[in-house]
Amino acid sequence: MMSENNTNINTVQKSQSTSGQVKEKLLQHIKQYSFYVVNDYVREIIEIDCFDEADKYFAETIANIITEVLILPDDAPVRISGYNLSAKTVALIFLDIRYEHVAGVIQRFREANYKIKHIKTYLRTALYNSFFEFEAREENLVNSC
Repeated sequence: MMSENNTNINTVQKSQSTSGQVKEKLLQHIKQYSFYVVNDYVREIIEIDCFDEADKYFAETIANIITEVLILPDDAPVRISGYNLSAKTVALIFLDIRYEHVAGVIQRFREANYKIKHIKTYLRTALYNSFFEFEAREENLVNSC
């Protein structure tokens, strides 16, 4: 069940286009809420209930990571691909993460055949990169069959 505060977050997002300025406004609006309210919103946009039982716990962990980035101060450093980016930069990308991105990150994590030392950093980077790579990866899969 969606809380009243979560409804307010969704109203801001749905009532606006997806321009950069609108996303920045949405991000500032989100920062007014507690971790748990923002986490409810994130769980909704990544469609947490669509994950099967084998993936649901992992998807919950990813929702927590996304939520953390969304509520960090704008200038907090977030490690992505070996570079420190501002939390605001990463959060603006994370606002566009959906079920498909999370499912892809879970799949690639499970396919990794090496020890991942810094799991949270790995998952943040994988989520960030999934936004830029999703369409190209899908196109490559279709063309390679």
